[in-house]
Amino acid sequence: MAIVELNSPDVVRLSGITYRQLDYWIHLGLITPMKASSGIGDPRRYSFEDLLRVRVIGQLRSKGLSLQMIRKAVKALEERWQVADPLLSGAMLAIGRDVYFAESPTELWHVLSGQGAVKSFLLVDVGALARDTEERVREHQLAA
Repeated sequence: MAIVELNSPDVVRLSGITYRQLDYWIHLGLITPMKASSGIGDPRRYSFEDLLRVRVIGQLRSKGLSLQMIRKAVKALEERWQVADPLLSGAMLAIGRDVYFAESPTELWHVLSGQGAVKSFLLVDVGALARDTEERVREHQLAA
């Protein structure tokens, strides 16, 4: 996909979250726009990957995970598991209100405790979400 540059209203529309949620997630450091606003009248700009991260957080929130748990999980994955970009890794899973990390299709670990786990789980397929997000962006650009 070509380089995509979106503004906040685009991200809100394409992700299904509110502007207030987006602003708060940026304030918490969960999302970092590719270009931050330098003041009034200077809009934030977002990449395709930024939009995808927003959608991943939105899906985790829709499964009942608190922002505090998401923040803790992202930090643990970065520090303990050395995952460079946890929200785009494709290996973060929400089971109930806990977050797990799939190192492989057969190894599932509780992110915060580091304990191995064997449970049935729902995988947030970041690849499928990326393809869907790319299609939404294309449709949005054609409509604009």
